[in-house]
Amino acid sequence: MAPRAKRRAANGARRRTTLRRVSANDRWLHLSAGDIDVRDTLQTIWGWTSIAASFSALLLALAVVVEDVAGPGADMAAIEEMIELFGISTISCMSLLEVWTALDTALFDITPEEEAQPRQFTRKKDLRIDDLSDPAAHKMTHFYHGQLRRLYTLFDLDGHLAALNEEKVPLYTGHYSGNTPCRYLIHPEELFLFTLCKIATGGTNQSIVDEYFGGDYARWSFGYRWMLRYLDDRYKDIIGHQGLSRFVGDFPRFHKAIERFVQRERVVERLDGSYDIIPGLEYLPWDIFGFIDDQDSQSCVPFSGPRGDYEGAARRVEYADAQQSVYSGYKKFHGLGMETVFLPNGISTVFGPVSCRRGDAAVLAMSNLNPFLCFIQHGLFFAGAGMAVYYGVFGDTAFNLGMECVQSYFRAYGAGAQLTDAQKKCNGAVKAARITIEKNYAMKANLFRICNSKEGLKLAKKNPYALEQLRVCHLLVNCYVCLNGDQASSINTFGVSPPKLEDYLEL
Repeated sequence: MAPRAKRRAANGARRRTTLRRVSANDRWLHLSAGDIDVRDTLQTIWGWTSIAASFSALLLALAVVVEDVAGPGADMAAIEEMIELFGISTISCMSLLEVWTALDTALFDITPEEEAQPRQFTRKKDLRIDDLSDPAAHKMTHFYHGQLRRLYTLFDLDGHLAALNEEKVPLYTGHYSGNTPCRYLIHPEELFLFTLCKIATGGTNQSIVDEYFGGDYARWSFGYRWMLRYLDDRYKDIIGHQGLSRFVGDFPRFHKAIERFVQRERVVERLDGSYDIIPGLEYLPWDIFGFIDDQDSQSCVPFSGPRGDYEGAARRVEYADAQQSVYSGYKKFHGLGMETVFLPNGISTVFGPVSCRRGDAAVLAMSNLNPFLCFIQHGLFFAGAGMAVYYGVFGDTAFNLGMECVQSYFRAYGAGAQLTDAQKKCNGAVKAARITIEKNYAMKANLFRICNSKEGLKLAKKNPYALEQLRVCHLLVNCYVCLNGDQASSINTFGVSPPKLEDYLEL
């Protein structure tokens, strides 16, 4: 039998192989590194025993031939003794071969009973939203039962499937049975819950299925990818910066909210326990309606495998450029970046994801945010003297580029130039307002753990979904703010309530 045979020819049993060559569902049947050493040693001994048996049988045959052709003067006693010795040697080697074969069968053949075992650890549960209490729903998805029902209704999975004349989500695997394409069928409620659970917990498909859903693991990799792409395509005009056009009529109200915030007195505690009261600004010197920043998310190193699946395999030379294309020399990791515009009502929009190799100014040029904001506000707002007013977004010093609708802090130019006290006061007041966008990033990381793990962000897969996953996480953060408010901004900071969920997700 070949050392790497998939089945034993004698009994048709499947052979155990290395763990890394099989799926997670089958690994309990297969061999660890130590087991591989035992198998290789046994098969080496088996091979040498087979050679010894063949050689002994050949010598036995030669001795028998010698006995047949021996003349009257031959020492027949010695020939018979040789035949007996070679016979014993051959029988011993054959017996050892039977022992090694039995031992190999016992250790490295998968029995029919084991092969018949189901490939999952828990029974399929057919989980639905109504099966979850509020605590269970919040533990799984960070949304409550009633909120999940509202989200599911607004995502309109049932309507989408009705248009396809399907009752369950069809997930095609790319394989065929004859001329019929193979597919999985998953109930849309179950797939909806799985997607939110994976995003909220950041767990692997296997751990989530074992704890909550049961059944086979394989279908969920297809289902999760399908759901991300469905939501990303459905709400792309809400998630992206084009979604700002839905709020353009509120820009003056957002500006007033930010101005009211910077006009408040701020109390700052000193290290000695005393307090300073910092008076607010008289007015906000910038016409801004929100804040802008870029966030980088670390990913696994793409294309990091060897050239082949053998010991000592070289790295793939052609992958160096692909790895470099998503590497940030500033942050020293591979990943993706997104440009975010954050509004005082807690809602935000994004551009990207793009390579984190690009800095904030380069991503801003790619997004064309400044000309877009000028375009959607053209002819809408005017000052008292009839002069056109264009509201913009406010960012850190990386956005100090002299654009009309992208503003930044006061900055001193030239050797020895210093900011005035009034300018320093303005910068300090607006910093306290702009920090809300950083708090929004923290809320996303706390709510949806998959955003925190580079294991949840893998590029260059056969069927990648990293870009859609980041955008859908952003969509769900906005949905959460609509349902629960936002500690970082909205009514708590700027006195502006977020929109209703139904209004936000309206197409």
